[in-house]
Amino acid sequence: MYKPFYYFIVVIFGVLYNHQAYSQGRVESVKDNFDRIYTNYQLSTEDKIKDIHLLLSKADTITKTPELGYMHHKLGLLYNQMGLLESAIQETKKAIQIRTTLKDIDLKDVNNSLYNTYIYYKGLEKSQKGRMYLEKILENKGTDKFNFKALIELASLYMNEGDYFKALQNLEPVILSFDIYKDYRTFILGHLSCIEAYSKMSTPKKYLKKVSEHKEKIESLKDYISLKEIADMNTNLGTIFEKVNEKEKAIFHYEKALSLYTEVGDSNNIGTLYMNIAAIHSRKNEHKKAKMYYAMALKINEDPIKKADIYDNQGFYLQTKDPKQKINYYQKAIYTALGQPYDPTDTSQLPAIDSFKAYVYKPDVLGYLVNKASAWLDAYHLEKEQTYLIYAKETLYLIDQLVSLIRLDSELDQSKLFWINSGVDSYMLAVEVCYLLQEPEEAFYFMEKNKALLLLEHLDKRYAQQKHNIPEDILKKEKILLEKRITLKQQLQDTKNDIELQEEFVKIDYTYTRFLDSIKKTFPAYYTLKNEPTILSLQETIEKHVSKEASFIEYIVNETSGYGIFCANDKKTLFKIPNTPDLLQQVQFLKKELSAPFTTKEAFKRYRDTSFAVYQKLFPFLENAKKIDFKKLTIIPDYALYNLPFEALSIGASGNDYKPDYLLYHTETLYLHSASVFKQISKTTRKPTSTIIGFAPTIFKNKDLTDLKRSEEEMKTYASFLPMFVRLRKEATKSACLASLKDASIVHINSHAGYTENDTPWLELYDDKIILNELYDVANNTDLVILDACKSAQGKQEIGEGIMSLSRGFFYSGTRSVIASHWNVNEMSNNKILYTFYKKLKTGQTKSKALHTAKVSYLETHQLEQTSPYFWASITLTGDNSPIQLVQDNFWLKIVGLLICIGITIFALMYKKKKRLSIHK
Repeated sequence: MYKPFYYFIVVIFGVLYNHQAYSQGRVESVKDNFDRIYTNYQLSTEDKIKDIHLLLSKADTITKTPELGYMHHKLGLLYNQMGLLESAIQETKKAIQIRTTLKDIDLKDVNNSLYNTYIYYKGLEKSQKGRMYLEKILENKGTDKFNFKALIELASLYMNEGDYFKALQNLEPVILSFDIYKDYRTFILGHLSCIEAYSKMSTPKKYLKKVSEHKEKIESLKDYISLKEIADMNTNLGTIFEKVNEKEKAIFHYEKALSLYTEVGDSNNIGTLYMNIAAIHSRKNEHKKAKMYYAMALKINEDPIKKADIYDNQGFYLQTKDPKQKINYYQKAIYTALGQPYDPTDTSQLPAIDSFKAYVYKPDVLGYLVNKASAWLDAYHLEKEQTYLIYAKETLYLIDQLVSLIRLDSELDQSKLFWINSGVDSYMLAVEVCYLLQEPEEAFYFMEKNKALLLLEHLDKRYAQQKHNIPEDILKKEKILLEKRITLKQQLQDTKNDIELQEEFVKIDYTYTRFLDSIKKTFPAYYTLKNEPTILSLQETIEKHVSKEASFIEYIVNETSGYGIFCANDKKTLFKIPNTPDLLQQVQFLKKELSAPFTTKEAFKRYRDTSFAVYQKLFPFLENAKKIDFKKLTIIPDYALYNLPFEALSIGASGNDYKPDYLLYHTETLYLHSASVFKQISKTTRKPTSTIIGFAPTIFKNKDLTDLKRSEEEMKTYASFLPMFVRLRKEATKSACLASLKDASIVHINSHAGYTENDTPWLELYDDKIILNELYDVANNTDLVILDACKSAQGKQEIGEGIMSLSRGFFYSGTRSVIASHWNVNEMSNNKILYTFYKKLKTGQTKSKALHTAKVSYLETHQLEQTSPYFWASITLTGDNSPIQLVQDNFWLKIVGLLICIGITIFALMYKKKKRLSIHK
């Protein structure tokens, strides 16, 4: 009785099978016909498109298949050949829609269509609109060539935005992962793009070795590169050598590129080279040749930004005694680049900052604006017309806004540092203008913008993390992914042709990037917080740091100029440092002298005389030291003044042979990265315990390091009168030290410190080093970190940002203040000073007062050679100055006391009871 049902099932399956076979057959025949049309070279592209549309109209009712996606993709290519990019995009989007909805997705085909869609948008000059298609390719986590081609295109977009380090980060997987995708063209494009990124940097000198490596790799694969690409590479190499002032090498590469562009008929790039060669001839004072090349460049160039560059160069190298003539060229460059109309008779006119927000070539216009501001200042010096200073200041405020706009769009710290550095010269220029106008409030703003902005941004970020309650596990995962990416990158650079390692790097790179994107979606209020850090006003700074007993001074210094602002209770002075080049030489001499004891009277006298000369230059507004006698002085140094202990300066040219009249005798000193950084440090919530944790490894797993036998005794001495928990020897581990930062009030580390081969500071614990970068993401709630180690305040100096030291690393992660050393400390004298420091701190003195008292006490109890600043001036306090409540933990004594009291009470009660019983008897 089941036979009818059985036959019914068989018939149904037969019908479905035959329908599927029929449909598949139709599609295959459609594809065959498509291929015949597509490859028919006798048909014009237009006729091919017509015939294919006719063919596809018959296939509209067919189920979506790989073949259908293939045909729409190819149709997009035909439209592209005809220059009909909108139609090419439309057809390729159909291909994407089909290819992404198939049961068995071919990721490479999908990525191919996504990549082509971006290229078509790029052809329409809508790269930003097409950017999402590149990002979708990366989301697919593929390892085909289109994944890596997408990274190259994204790198190009980052370059246009001025984020060159982000561009290079994108290019790393392309360079390091060739064995995965094995496409020579993509590999070469990656190397070419790296050279292009370096050519756009203002100071590529330190990357010359890497540039040479990229060039060698490209030349080893010259069979896969076009003449135009070789010309592009030589143009970029010429730019690099021009920037490092190797003019002959620059001309060699430019002329090589020129011949290649001529061969391929690339008139636009020929115009660029004419301009570059003209600029070199200008620098060589060959102005007649330069003028000829500028004229040729203007004649052939149509690109607005390239024309703007020509105008800018013409202004910069113009032979004239009237700076206002130069301004005409700069004005023309600015508005030509922006494509905006302007009044050529009004050279004070400036574009609105809003006109830069969607503008691609921000870095170029930034250079034109700096030149214009400088020319206004030159015009003032020539004519003494104060209006020119006003024009210069207005231009400099626009420059400041533009630098901030570029920096905030950057994602990597390296990129931010690059743009902070780019703003440095303009900030000095702005302070000079404010000095001439005698406007200390505005000068102070520009000084603060020149100090530790990156540190300030990260303190802002820490504050935002607390404010928006970002979970610790999220922040921890971000840190782990970043560390993994860095580790894999290093391994890939050391290990060639490791496909598994390459695949792992590509995956972690993608995972890290997407993880950040996911956090942005989950916590938009936090991750969309891209505001310019708040700069403290001079008045707010005075209210915080100036009183009858306290004064404040901040500097801005470069190789040629220097200015400062001094604020006391009754005065506010904006001053110029006299003879800055001479000052810098004297400071360099002092730093060298400070790093060793003085052994003769002559050495003391030589130091006294030089340090007095430095003091006079740094405090030119004071008639004598009594103006700051017995006051606290808060100091914000800059440039070469970092790591100079001001308290070791002599304030007079005479005095005791072995004890000059040091500034130390007249004031206690406190150092800050900037007033704005200090405010942000104060804002962050901390809840440390009252515990002091001391770390003294004394012995080390790394047998190249000497034992520090005395440090154990010193730590035990401190612990005898402080609520200090001490970790010695094998207990003084890296993990324990980093963990202690979360809860302890004071962390004291007595150990070795030093630098890696690439100048990265490290601090040694028993089992391992703490590297500077590792401090950046540590949970740190300490009031004070004492880095009782050699040169812990030293590191690489980043212009406009400060010293990248261990000290800075602890501030970065959240500590309120740091005591660190500027040279190799003397262990015995350092321990004596810190012993007194703790004693005074325990009595309730502020940190700076306690350290000041300890240093004075040391000088008063030592004689001759031992009074050299080498012994007492190395350690300085930076950051918050508040006292720390230190009460020795007498817990067990209290318990014993309580038990004794209880025992006495019980004994007394029993005695009374016994006495009453005896009376009753």
